[in-house]
Amino acid sequence: MLEWLGELSPEDREAAVVAAFDQVFSEEKGMIVLGVLIDDLYFMDEARDAGQQALNNYAKALLKRCGKNIAIKAVEAWMRVVSKET
Repeated sequence: MLEWLGELSPEDREAAVVAAFDQVFSEEKGMIVLGVLIDDLYFMDEARDAGQQALNNYAKALLKRCGKNIAIKAVEAWMRVVSKET
């Protein structure tokens, strides 16, 4: 399914990955998924142990990979996903 990625140069492969992140997380369902992921990764919580800190660090790395615009939208999505308001 992804054989074509192996045929790309490292630079083109990185560009394809960046484009995939942008496409997936620019859509509404992708934003919902990203909001849930950063919640699961303790992005907005205080890390209480080394495991939670590792997950929090991964959330930061994930959002960095997504880029600034998507990271901002991800925080907005997180607020809606975890909202307890009815």
